[in-house]
Amino acid sequence: MNRFISSFSRRHLNGKLFSHNLLKSWTYSPNNHLRCSSTLSLKYAVFEPKQKTQFIDDTKTPKKKEMDHSNPSLTVQNLILRDAQTPTSDAAQAISRWKQRLEDLNENFEKTLTEIEQTNKTMENTEHFGDMADLDAVESISFLKDFKTSLIVKPSPLLGTEDRDVPTSEEPCVGCGATLQCQHRTFPGFLPSEYFKVLTAEEMKSTLCQRCYYIQNCDAFQEVSTNPKEFSQLISNIKSTRSIVVLVVDVMDIQGSIIPNLMDYIGKNHPVIIVGNKADLLCPDSTDYLKNVSTALKNQCYRAGIRNMKKCVLISAKTGFGIERLITTLFTFYKQKVDIYIVGSANAGKSSLFNTLLASDYCKHTARDLIQRATISPWPGTTLNLLKFPIMRPSSRTSTLRVLRLKQKQAQKLLEKQEKILKLKRKENDLTWELKEEVEVTDVRTAGQFQADEVGTSWGQEIGGYIQKGSGMIEINKGPEKSAPFNSKDYHESYWTYDTPGLVNPTQVMNLLTSEEAPFIAPKTMLVPQCVLLNPGDSLFVSGLARLDYLEGNDTVVFTVHCGPQLPIVVMPSLEADQFYIDSVGTEKLGLPLGSKERILRLPSLCGKEFTVKGMKPNIASSDIQMSSIGWISVAPQVDQEVKLRAYTPGGVGMHQRNPALLPNYTVYRGKRISGTPFLATKPPGWIMANEVGELLES
Repeated sequence: MNRFISSFSRRHLNGKLFSHNLLKSWTYSPNNHLRCSSTLSLKYAVFEPKQKTQFIDDTKTPKKKEMDHSNPSLTVQNLILRDAQTPTSDAAQAISRWKQRLEDLNENFEKTLTEIEQTNKTMENTEHFGDMADLDAVESISFLKDFKTSLIVKPSPLLGTEDRDVPTSEEPCVGCGATLQCQHRTFPGFLPSEYFKVLTAEEMKSTLCQRCYYIQNCDAFQEVSTNPKEFSQLISNIKSTRSIVVLVVDVMDIQGSIIPNLMDYIGKNHPVIIVGNKADLLCPDSTDYLKNVSTALKNQCYRAGIRNMKKCVLISAKTGFGIERLITTLFTFYKQKVDIYIVGSANAGKSSLFNTLLASDYCKHTARDLIQRATISPWPGTTLNLLKFPIMRPSSRTSTLRVLRLKQKQAQKLLEKQEKILKLKRKENDLTWELKEEVEVTDVRTAGQFQADEVGTSWGQEIGGYIQKGSGMIEINKGPEKSAPFNSKDYHESYWTYDTPGLVNPTQVMNLLTSEEAPFIAPKTMLVPQCVLLNPGDSLFVSGLARLDYLEGNDTVVFTVHCGPQLPIVVMPSLEADQFYIDSVGTEKLGLPLGSKERILRLPSLCGKEFTVKGMKPNIASSDIQMSSIGWISVAPQVDQEVKLRAYTPGGVGMHQRNPALLPNYTVYRGKRISGTPFLATKPPGWIMANEVGELLES
């Protein structure tokens, strides 16, 4: 029995379990072109993004039973029904084929636990399968002879059963930092008891919890019970440490991703390095747009009460932009003998930065391959405890080698710039551009070490074998030994970089969304700003989570919407906006929020806040209306013209006015007006930088 559970658990670890994405409930439309409905015929205009999301309209489709994320079982009833509808098979043939398939698969299985209940209607439930590569994600199979008979299915070991008698492990999950346990499925660090019990002490040190496994391998999210006060207490421990704080701020939501009372947690004596993450998502409006973003970031941090700021760096943990400059900055603090704590709000990108630094020169090379990467996901609150890695000591030799590598990279950039100038002269314009840099590792081997590695380099697969000794004795050669797991005690003299859990900012709209809705908010590629012409008395919806009314003004004003490509934009007269929202919320017209009417009723109603914007310069956006987690809308009135606006979000949270605008040159984005609509065509994102040969101005 133990051997069976062990083999099953190791198949679970190797990624065979839940290879199908069972928990996703959304799909993507193959429609990749823009469509704008005429305002004359429908009284409102709809801008549908390129990657249009198919949402469920409860008013038109029959309600389906919501998926239970705590028990994501899969039945083959739908498969049987599908086969029964084809002209070449019927329900009886489909049932027979699946029964025969199960019998064939179970013949070679060493021991199968099967429970069969005979009722007036036949139904089979198989709890354990053997080596079934094609059905490795199926946990319960029901046959079509009727679905009215209800049968209680016992929890499957694949899903995981609890065992309250097994004590909690002392080892943390290598993905989120939560202590591993098998006592409570809804608590952080849960592992199925069938798997938890067979793990050795060494294997436990490199194991993912079930939640991290779902995120990394199934693109699915499992809710766990956490207490935000515990995270706050964890961050408060920084006060008593000798350390430097790296504050990660999401530049897509600057006001919303800065914790208002952060200094109360970390204290006022620690130096703070401000890191503006996700800079690659901003669509440039000029060559010095990064300078404007950096200035706005520092000003907002100062207004939030953050003092002792030593440096402000813009980065992209995803594309590597700015990481090398950040590492150079962090190395300058090594002589102060301090640790580094990465802090910030949930979903700001702390774990992504932690992983990038872990794979760079900033981590000791002897520990770089032993420490597993932190779990990252579009869902907030992924990290549940401290994760850490030892910091490399920047000796004179390693620092010199690193400088030489960076200079070589700079020379390569200069060569690419010259090639770009030649292309522009030949009018071979490339309208694609991305804020991206390579993060590499400096080779610090000596000449002798390099030569020894070259001579001893092996190729192919190293396998074990049999070595025959005297007297007919045979010894098994197990091949090369595996490297020992990471042990922090081996680095007791090192300084450390810590990844901390994200603090919850109550002003973020993200906190009101479910795990199904959260991925639609966060953009994955550079934003494509959408310019819209509004007259007084018009309203603009950004999905069903944000609304902006143009209350008073004299002229038509250009509004530029900066939001994710999956959020629809709708424009209509304000007199019809209330009824439109009531009829369309939860449907495809507005997209988010998702779910049934009951779920939508649990979401706070849209509450408004008024703003006044005055025009400063011609063809320049004066202010931004920030809507936390959703994006922002730039407003560009005529010079000395004042306009009154009212913005809405669920519960009225997360709304701020930013002066000046973050990306004010909206004329870079706008094209010709789309006939019959208030929308303006949008130019390719980043085209202004694709046609420039100058360097980015960052400070």
